[in-house]
Amino acid sequence: MWAVTLDKLFVKTTYSKRYMNKVLLTVFCFCVFLSIRAQNQQARVVLKNGTEIIGSVISIDPSVSLKMNIAGVESVINMEDVAKIETINPDPNSYSDSNNNSVVSSEYAKVCELTKDSKIETAFSKHLTLVYGDLNHFTIKRKSFSVNLELPLLKIEGEPIERYAMSRESGWLNVFKKEIDVALEAFIEKWNSNMRGILAKKNNTDMTMNLFITEMDLGSNAAGFWGMQTIDGGATMSGYLELVDNKSNEVLSIVRINGIRGLGNNGFTYYKEGNRVKKVFEKLAIKMADDVGKDTY
Repeated sequence: MWAVTLDKLFVKTTYSKRYMNKVLLTVFCFCVFLSIRAQNQQARVVLKNGTEIIGSVISIDPSVSLKMNIAGVESVINMEDVAKIETINPDPNSYSDSNNNSVVSSEYAKVCELTKDSKIETAFSKHLTLVYGDLNHFTIKRKSFSVNLELPLLKIEGEPIERYAMSRESGWLNVFKKEIDVALEAFIEKWNSNMRGILAKKNNTDMTMNLFITEMDLGSNAAGFWGMQTIDGGATMSGYLELVDNKSNEVLSIVRINGIRGLGNNGFTYYKEGNRVKKVFEKLAIKMADDVGKDTY
Protein backbone atom coordinates (compact mmCIF):
# COMPACT_ATOMS: atom_id res chain seq x y z
CA MET A 1 0.00 0.00 0.00
CA TRP A 2 1.11 3.57 -0.55
CA ALA A 3 2.93 4.93 2.49
CA VAL A 4 2.09 8.59 3.20
CA THR A 5 3.75 10.56 6.03
CA LEU A 6 2.31 14.04 6.66
CA ASP A 7 4.02 14.94 9.92
CA LYS A 8 7.65 14.79 11.05
CA LEU A 9 8.26 11.19 11.80
CA PHE A 10 11.05 9.19 13.37
CA VAL A 11 10.91 5.90 11.45
CA LYS A 12 12.99 2.80 11.04
CA THR A 13 15.90 3.41 8.68
CA THR A 14 15.91 1.58 5.35
CA TYR A 15 19.63 1.74 4.63
CA SER A 16 22.10 -1.06 4.55
CA LYS A 17 25.16 0.13 6.46
CA ARG A 18 24.57 -0.79 10.07
CA TYR A 19 27.17 1.58 11.41
CA MET A 20 25.63 4.55 9.61
CA ASN A 21 22.20 3.43 10.83
CA LYS A 22 23.41 3.56 14.40
CA VAL A 23 24.97 6.99 13.96
CA LEU A 24 21.85 8.40 12.34
CA LEU A 25 19.63 6.77 14.93
CA THR A 26 21.64 8.33 17.73
CA VAL A 27 21.43 11.77 16.14
CA PHE A 28 17.68 11.52 15.60
CA CYS A 29 16.97 10.35 19.12
CA PHE A 30 19.25 13.03 20.53
CA CYS A 31 17.40 15.70 18.52
CA VAL A 32 14.04 14.38 19.72
CA PHE A 33 15.24 14.33 23.31
CA LEU A 34 16.68 17.87 23.17
CA SER A 35 13.57 19.22 21.47
CA ILE A 36 11.25 17.71 24.06
CA ARG A 37 13.37 18.64 27.06
CA ALA A 38 14.02 22.20 25.89
CA GLN A 39 10.35 22.88 25.30
CA ASN A 40 9.04 20.80 28.20
CA GLN A 41 6.86 19.01 25.67
CA GLN A 42 5.29 15.62 25.66
CA ALA A 43 6.09 13.05 23.01
CA ARG A 44 4.02 10.52 21.13
CA VAL A 45 5.64 7.12 20.70
CA VAL A 46 4.11 4.74 18.18
CA LEU A 47 5.04 1.08 18.53
CA LYS A 48 5.38 -1.29 15.60
CA ASN A 49 2.16 -3.03 16.64
CA GLY A 50 0.29 0.27 16.24
CA THR A 51 0.04 1.16 19.94
CA GLU A 52 0.44 4.89 20.71
CA ILE A 53 1.99 6.07 23.98
CA ILE A 54 2.03 9.68 25.16
CA GLY A 55 4.30 10.93 27.92
CA SER A 56 7.47 12.87 28.68
CA VAL A 57 10.83 11.44 27.64
CA ILE A 58 13.32 10.93 30.48
CA SER A 59 16.17 9.43 28.46
CA ILE A 60 16.90 7.63 25.18
CA ASP A 61 19.49 4.97 24.43
CA PRO A 62 19.03 4.58 20.63
CA SER A 63 20.28 1.00 20.56
CA VAL A 64 18.56 -0.24 23.72
CA SER A 65 15.59 1.52 25.27
CA LEU A 66 13.48 4.62 25.75
CA LYS A 67 12.57 5.73 29.27
CA MET A 68 9.35 7.72 29.64
CA ASN A 69 7.14 9.18 32.33
CA ILE A 70 3.63 8.04 31.47
CA ALA A 71 0.89 9.49 33.67
CA GLY A 72 3.35 9.76 36.56
CA VAL A 73 4.71 6.24 36.10
CA GLU A 74 8.28 5.71 34.85
CA SER A 75 8.27 3.13 32.06
CA VAL A 76 10.95 1.56 29.86
CA ILE A 77 10.26 0.71 26.20
CA ASN A 78 12.56 -1.39 24.03
CA MET A 79 13.76 0.62 21.02
CA GLU A 80 13.35 -2.40 18.76
CA ASP A 81 9.59 -2.11 19.38
CA VAL A 82 9.46 1.59 18.44
CA ALA A 83 8.25 2.64 14.98
CA LYS A 84 8.43 6.40 15.47
CA ILE A 85 8.75 9.20 18.01
CA GLU A 86 7.35 12.68 17.54
CA THR A 87 7.02 15.80 19.63
CA ILE A 88 3.56 17.14 20.37
CA ASN A 89 2.75 20.79 19.89
CA PRO A 90 0.74 21.42 23.08
CA ASP A 91 -1.39 24.24 21.70
CA PRO A 92 -1.79 24.60 17.92
CA ASN A 93 -3.59 27.90 18.44
CA SER A 94 -0.53 29.51 20.01
CA TYR A 95 2.10 28.56 17.44
CA SER A 96 5.60 29.99 17.66
CA ASP A 97 8.82 29.11 15.85
CA SER A 98 10.25 27.69 19.07
CA ASN A 99 7.77 24.82 19.24
CA ASN A 100 7.94 23.78 15.60
CA ASN A 101 8.74 20.07 15.31
CA SER A 102 12.35 19.57 14.25
CA VAL A 103 12.49 15.80 13.85
CA VAL A 104 12.67 14.30 10.38
CA SER A 105 12.77 10.72 9.16
CA SER A 106 16.04 8.88 8.80
CA GLU A 107 15.37 8.53 5.08
CA TYR A 108 15.24 12.29 4.61
CA ALA A 109 18.28 12.83 6.82
CA LYS A 110 20.16 10.35 4.64
CA VAL A 111 19.15 12.24 1.50
CA CYS A 112 20.44 15.47 3.02
CA GLU A 113 23.72 13.77 3.92
CA LEU A 114 24.24 12.24 0.46
CA THR A 115 23.42 15.41 -1.44
CA LYS A 116 25.45 17.72 0.80
CA ASP A 117 28.78 16.43 -0.51
CA SER A 118 27.60 15.22 -3.91
CA LYS A 119 29.60 16.42 -6.90
CA ILE A 120 26.75 15.60 -9.29
CA GLU A 121 24.64 18.53 -10.47
CA THR A 122 22.94 17.60 -13.73
CA ALA A 123 19.89 19.67 -14.67
CA PHE A 124 18.08 17.36 -17.08
CA SER A 125 14.87 19.42 -17.03
CA LYS A 126 13.97 23.01 -16.18
CA HIS A 127 12.95 22.18 -12.62
CA LEU A 128 14.62 18.78 -12.10
CA THR A 129 18.28 18.18 -11.23
CA LEU A 130 20.07 14.88 -10.70
CA VAL A 131 22.16 15.27 -7.53
CA TYR A 132 23.06 11.65 -6.75
CA GLY A 133 23.31 8.35 -8.58
CA ASP A 134 22.08 7.53 -12.07
CA LEU A 135 18.89 8.37 -13.98
CA ASN A 136 19.05 5.09 -15.89
CA HIS A 137 17.46 3.31 -12.94
CA PHE A 138 14.16 5.01 -13.81
CA THR A 139 14.17 3.64 -17.35
CA ILE A 140 14.37 -0.10 -16.63
CA LYS A 141 11.29 -1.82 -17.99
CA ARG A 142 9.48 -4.52 -16.01
CA LYS A 143 10.78 -3.05 -12.73
CA SER A 144 8.40 -1.64 -10.13
CA PHE A 145 8.42 0.64 -7.11
CA SER A 146 6.23 1.56 -4.18
CA VAL A 147 5.78 5.19 -3.13
CA ASN A 148 6.51 6.79 0.22
CA LEU A 149 5.55 10.46 0.54
CA GLU A 150 6.84 12.68 3.33
CA LEU A 151 6.54 16.39 4.03
CA PRO A 152 9.63 16.95 6.22
CA LEU A 153 9.56 20.36 7.91
CA LEU A 154 7.19 21.52 5.16
CA LYS A 155 6.93 25.24 4.55
CA ILE A 156 3.97 26.72 2.70
CA GLU A 157 4.46 30.19 1.23
CA GLY A 158 7.64 30.45 3.32
CA GLU A 159 6.02 29.58 6.66
CA PRO A 160 6.07 26.29 8.61
CA ILE A 161 2.83 24.48 7.86
CA GLU A 162 1.62 24.69 11.48
CA ARG A 163 1.89 28.48 11.45
CA TYR A 164 0.51 28.80 7.92
CA ALA A 165 -2.52 26.73 8.94
CA MET A 166 -3.40 29.31 11.59
CA SER A 167 -3.99 31.89 8.85
CA ARG A 168 -6.51 29.62 7.15
CA GLU A 169 -10.05 28.65 8.03
CA SER A 170 -10.75 26.11 10.75
CA GLY A 171 -10.25 22.56 9.51
CA TRP A 172 -8.01 23.59 6.61
CA LEU A 173 -5.20 21.26 7.66
CA ASN A 174 -7.45 18.19 7.52
CA VAL A 175 -8.67 19.23 4.08
CA PHE A 176 -5.08 19.76 2.93
CA LYS A 177 -4.08 16.27 4.06
CA LYS A 178 -6.93 14.78 2.03
CA GLU A 179 -5.88 16.85 -0.98
CA ILE A 180 -2.34 15.53 -0.64
CA ASP A 181 -3.68 11.96 -0.63
CA VAL A 182 -5.58 12.68 -3.86
CA ALA A 183 -2.54 14.39 -5.36
CA LEU A 184 -0.32 11.38 -4.62
CA GLU A 185 -2.75 9.04 -6.36
CA ALA A 186 -2.80 11.43 -9.32
CA PHE A 187 1.01 11.41 -9.39
CA ILE A 188 1.05 7.61 -9.50
CA GLU A 189 -1.59 7.47 -12.23
CA LYS A 190 0.23 10.00 -14.41
CA TRP A 191 3.56 8.26 -13.83
CA ASN A 192 2.23 4.87 -14.89
CA SER A 193 0.46 6.26 -17.97
CA ASN A 194 3.47 8.27 -19.18
CA MET A 195 6.68 6.57 -17.99
CA ARG A 196 8.25 3.99 -20.31
CA GLY A 197 10.42 2.54 -17.58
CA ILE A 198 9.74 1.61 -13.96
CA LEU A 199 6.09 1.59 -12.84
CA ALA A 200 4.38 2.08 -9.49
CA LYS A 201 2.79 -0.90 -7.71
CA LYS A 202 1.44 -1.49 -4.22
CA ASN A 203 3.04 -4.84 -3.39
CA ASN A 204 6.08 -6.99 -4.20
CA THR A 205 8.08 -4.14 -5.69
CA ASP A 206 11.75 -3.95 -6.66
CA MET A 207 12.32 -0.43 -5.39
CA THR A 208 10.92 2.30 -3.16
CA MET A 209 10.45 5.86 -4.32
CA ASN A 210 10.70 8.34 -1.45
CA LEU A 211 9.12 11.65 -2.39
CA PHE A 212 10.08 14.45 0.02
CA ILE A 213 8.22 17.76 -0.39
CA THR A 214 9.87 20.52 1.65
CA GLU A 215 8.33 23.70 0.21
CA MET A 216 5.03 24.55 -1.45
CA ASP A 217 3.15 27.57 -2.72
CA LEU A 218 -0.51 26.80 -3.20
CA GLY A 219 -1.01 29.30 -6.01
CA SER A 220 -3.70 31.92 -6.47
CA ASN A 221 -7.32 31.90 -7.63
CA ALA A 222 -6.99 35.43 -8.98
CA ALA A 223 -3.78 34.75 -10.89
CA GLY A 224 -5.31 31.57 -12.28
CA PHE A 225 -8.47 33.36 -13.39
CA TRP A 226 -6.76 36.35 -15.00
CA GLY A 227 -3.61 34.60 -16.17
CA MET A 228 -2.72 34.38 -19.83
CA GLN A 229 -0.77 31.12 -19.47
CA THR A 230 -2.19 27.87 -18.13
CA ILE A 231 0.48 27.79 -15.41
CA ASP A 232 -0.44 31.25 -14.09
CA GLY A 233 -1.67 30.92 -10.51
CA GLY A 234 -0.52 27.30 -10.34
CA ALA A 235 0.90 25.65 -7.21
CA THR A 236 4.65 25.10 -6.95
CA MET A 237 6.71 22.66 -4.90
CA SER A 238 10.32 21.79 -4.12
CA GLY A 239 12.03 18.83 -2.50
CA TYR A 240 13.65 15.54 -3.48
CA LEU A 241 12.71 12.34 -5.25
CA GLU A 242 14.78 9.35 -4.13
CA LEU A 243 14.92 5.83 -5.56
CA VAL A 244 16.08 2.98 -3.28
CA ASP A 245 16.69 -0.69 -4.13
CA ASN A 246 14.55 -2.86 -1.85
CA LYS A 247 16.95 -5.81 -1.71
CA SER A 248 20.23 -4.02 -1.08
CA ASN A 249 18.80 -0.81 0.43
CA GLU A 250 21.18 1.03 -1.89
CA VAL A 251 20.24 4.58 -2.85
CA LEU A 252 20.11 4.47 -6.65
CA SER A 253 19.21 8.02 -7.56
CA ILE A 254 18.23 11.35 -6.00
CA VAL A 255 16.54 14.08 -8.03
CA ARG A 256 16.14 17.57 -6.61
CA ILE A 257 12.80 19.25 -7.39
CA ASN A 258 13.31 22.98 -7.90
CA GLY A 259 10.06 24.94 -7.73
CA ILE A 260 8.13 22.95 -10.32
CA ARG A 261 4.77 24.59 -11.16
CA GLY A 262 1.49 22.93 -12.05
CA LEU A 263 -1.49 24.26 -13.99
CA GLY A 264 -3.37 27.27 -12.63
CA ASN A 265 -6.15 27.51 -15.21
CA ASN A 266 -7.57 25.53 -18.09
CA GLY A 267 -7.99 28.44 -20.46
CA PHE A 268 -11.55 29.15 -19.38
CA THR A 269 -11.53 29.23 -15.59
CA TYR A 270 -9.16 28.74 -12.66
CA TYR A 271 -8.39 25.57 -10.75
CA LYS A 272 -9.34 25.67 -7.09
CA GLU A 273 -6.66 25.05 -4.47
CA GLY A 274 -7.12 21.29 -4.15
CA ASN A 275 -6.95 20.87 -7.91
CA ARG A 276 -3.85 23.08 -8.09
CA VAL A 277 -2.11 20.79 -5.58
CA LYS A 278 -3.13 17.81 -7.68
CA LYS A 279 -1.89 19.45 -10.89
CA VAL A 280 1.60 20.14 -9.56
CA PHE A 281 2.00 16.49 -8.52
CA GLU A 282 0.82 15.45 -11.97
CA LYS A 283 3.30 17.87 -13.56
CA LEU A 284 6.14 16.26 -11.61
CA ALA A 285 5.20 12.81 -12.89
CA ILE A 286 4.84 14.03 -16.48
CA LYS A 287 8.15 15.92 -16.49
CA MET A 288 9.99 12.93 -15.03
CA ALA A 289 8.50 10.70 -17.72
CA ASP A 290 9.28 13.20 -20.49
CA ASP A 291 12.82 14.12 -19.49
CA VAL A 292 14.44 11.55 -17.20
CA GLY A 293 15.36 9.04 -19.86
CA LYS A 294 15.05 10.86 -23.15
CA ASP A 295 18.66 10.05 -24.05
CA THR A 296 18.67 6.47 -22.81
CA TYR A 297 15.67 4.74 -24.41
